[in-house]
Amino acid sequence: MKKIIALALAMALACSLASCGKPGGETSTDKSNLPSGAATSNPQTPSNAGSADSYPEKAIKMIIPYSAGGASDMGGRVIASCLPTYLPGATIVVENQAGGAAVPGTLAMATSDPDGYTIGYNWYASYTLRPQIMETGYAMDDYKFICGITTQMNTLYVTADSPFQTFEDLISYMKEHPGELNYSCGAAGSFQQLICGSMLQATGTEAVEVPYEGARPSALAMMSGDVDFCLLETATCTAELSAGTVRPLASFESKRNEGAHPDCPTIGELGYSEVAEVATNRTILCVPAATDQAICDKLEAACEKLCQDENFLTLADNVDLVIEFVDGATVKEEIATCYDKLGELLDVM
Repeated sequence: MKKIIALALAMALACSLASCGKPGGETSTDKSNLPSGAATSNPQTPSNAGSADSYPEKAIKMIIPYSAGGASDMGGRVIASCLPTYLPGATIVVENQAGGAAVPGTLAMATSDPDGYTIGYNWYASYTLRPQIMETGYAMDDYKFICGITTQMNTLYVTADSPFQTFEDLISYMKEHPGELNYSCGAAGSFQQLICGSMLQATGTEAVEVPYEGARPSALAMMSGDVDFCLLETATCTAELSAGTVRPLASFESKRNEGAHPDCPTIGELGYSEVAEVATNRTILCVPAATDQAICDKLEAACEKLCQDENFLTLADNVDLVIEFVDGATVKEEIATCYDKLGELLDVM
């Protein structure tokens, strides 16, 4: 499984670089991928940073390394629209850099100017999973993590007219017809891909994965009948859930999602607690490592206030975001821990 994920990631990255070129400058080919690895090939120094006292003085670019319209994009855009309330004078402009399993966009965050005017919105998996199975050109020490803002909710979906009424129906069919069904988890190398691989292993089933450029394209492929089921961020199918055109079969969370689909059982309730242990992920904001710490502190304080803002919480709930503020130091510790845990899983897959 590890080799399959690595090959898919490598192919996705190669296609992305061939079409788009390397973002943010050249990268070293001998750089370690360990979470506490070496600096980027485009080293920055604090002397390049902007002044914290006057920050922000111009528009801030938020890089989202995922496709427009997907759940990750929606979450980032809600934050970008509301955060300026607590950063007077700020305007945050979203730039999607999708493709390549989010690696090119994640690398672009590391190699941008460390002046506080480029921030990244990303998932833990970009730092805990991908560097373990392919050459990414970046490592954890290339970033300062501002904070964690949301926890990820993932759901296994089928269409409303699917013959599979329950998770047990789907598993039983796959056991009787190994390799007949196909599925999608968004881009190759996504966190959902690892979760689904863990699920297939735990259930003793086989299916054919069809990767797309992001979560939303995968959902659309399911709706058009090109794939039989999807394991995606829950919010990816918010519109379809509201319209009743999809059916959730399993929730990959520690407890039931009372907001999106309260009647859908968790994967733990279904008897696969080992899969539930893997399904932990957060969104974070980050900047290049050489960014002035005072700017980072200003951003972190603004985000903490944002996560207590009733208007923001309402908007977040509308797109099924689960808000949970975590400070930057805790994020760094969690990423290092998750890196080790996922490494152990990959070794046995």
